[in-house]
Amino acid sequence: NCIYIGSSATNNRTNNVEIVGNQMLNCHYSGIYNGASYVDFKRVSDNYITINPNTTATTLSGIRIAAGTADEVSNNTIIIPRVAASSRTAYGIYFTTSVNRIKDISNNKIKITEATTSYGIYLSYMNLSADTNQTIVANNEIISDCSGTNYGIYASSNYNTHLYHNSIYLSGAGATSRPFYEVTAASTGSLKNNILVTLGGDATGTANNAVYFTSTSINNWDISYNNYYTI
Repeated sequence: NCIYIGSSATNNRTNNVEIVGNQMLNCHYSGIYNGASYVDFKRVSDNYITINPNTTATTLSGIRIAAGTADEVSNNTIIIPRVAASSRTAYGIYFTTSVNRIKDISNNKIKITEATTSYGIYLSYMNLSADTNQTIVANNEIISDCSGTNYGIYASSNYNTHLYHNSIYLSGAGATSRPFYEVTAASTGSLKNNILVTLGGDATGTANNAVYFTSTSINNWDISYNNYYTI
């Protein structure tokens, strides 16, 4: 990892962390890796991150935040090329485990090339159902080429999460290709004014969908004014 940050206990939190304006080139595993659940970020912004194409790591990420808080994750450029490992799971920006409270995820540019599994932005447990917190995901550009499962924005167990003006382009031969995928029935949010394009898979594929909602989750979302394209 180019930058690793974490705390060991809830009574010893790391607070008001700013990671701004760095160049992180040829990182082996991850550009910014938050490995513990006790870090409160103020800003993770204006960073330029590339992964080393010669790495043999099989799981790669530009930015990884675990059960964190942040005012903004914005204006980052993340480039994950094809790497030496035969199996390559790539996450552009990865929010993982427990509850994340991120106010603003915006203006990030993510490019993933020839992964075997790809997640442009992985949103996990944004806010709680009883929270008044809002998460805005806006004006992000995601380009992902993948030979296997390919997701532009993958959303799981998110509440009050709003996606506006994102541009997502997926390609590759994978059987599953979805620019936006909400995997959890219990979720709330909005999806507006996005451009969602998948050229992945083939025209007979049943898992090539510009937008896919699991079960009844669509009942709790406001979806309007998006542009969709699939083969």
